[in-house]
Amino acid sequence: MTQFLQATVEGLSLASIYALLALGFVIIYKSTQVLSFAHPALMVFGAYFVAYFSFTIGLNFWLALLIAVIITAALG
Repeated sequence: MTQFLQATVEGLSLASIYALLALGFVIIYKSTQVLSFAHPALMVFGAYFVAYFSFTIGLNFWLALLIAVIITAALG
């Protein structure tokens, strides 16, 4: 039963990330009529920054997430 709940939570979290990516594609395409691949590239940069600050530097995850959001927003 525990394995089922863990797989369900992991599946829902992955599905929510995919939904956010798709929503970003739709919003950008509907507003500009251009298919832009910058949105997933920025998500990759954000994930890289979180991993870098969290694992390499050793910051708290939530602090690393906040710093990564700020840096990724500046890149965007």
